Amino acid sequence: EFYAEHVEGKDTSATITNVRDLFQSMSSIVDKSSNQQKMDLLCAHPDLCAKIDALKKLTKSSQEEQSSAGLDTLTDEQRDQFSKMNSGYREKFGFPFIL
Repeated sequence: EFYAEHVEGKDTSATITNVRDLFQSMSSIVDKSSNQQKMDLLCAHPDLCAKIDALKKLTKSSQEEQSSAGLDTLTDEQRDQFSKMNSGYREKFGFPFIL
């Protein structure tokens, strides 16, 4: 959504013709954003190791990210510990831990 809000109504078909162009366009928007906008972008990322039931609500990309990290195979005890560590990270840094 962050990127889409910045390019809404603009014709980018002439300037974005491949993945590299898209990356550069997205990087430019983030670079020009305020610190608060950057923080909002980071905070919009879902917490790692969300409850397995909540995985279904995440985007396919987020589901794959958590699965590839093995987070979908944690025991309840491991998931609770990971959740506590995530909370501590968010409290200390003000945004979620992101892979």
